[in-house]
Amino acid sequence: MYETSRGAKVRDMRWTNCQVFALWQVCILSAILLLSGRGLAQLSTASPSAAVRDSSGAVVPSAKVVLRSVATAVENTTKSNGLGTYLFDR
Repeated sequence: MYETSRGAKVRDMRWTNCQVFALWQVCILSAILLLSGRGLAQLSTASPSAAVRDSSGAVVPSAKVVLRSVATAVENTTKSNGLGTYLFDR
């Protein structure tokens, strides 16, 4: 009878260990699947801004500034303000 009881305990421990291992696998897989979407959600947009200056370092107001995408050849234009700064909105 001792052998049967011990065998049952070992079998129960193995089953419990398998269940715990399976639960950990499910948790890790769920975390990977949930967090992988965050990497794909990154945006590839920007709002560049700076100041237009001439060769002496003075700001250039009302200068035409062109932003061109090398990949798509799309151009956006804006003008610098009175302080020589410009901003391209998204």
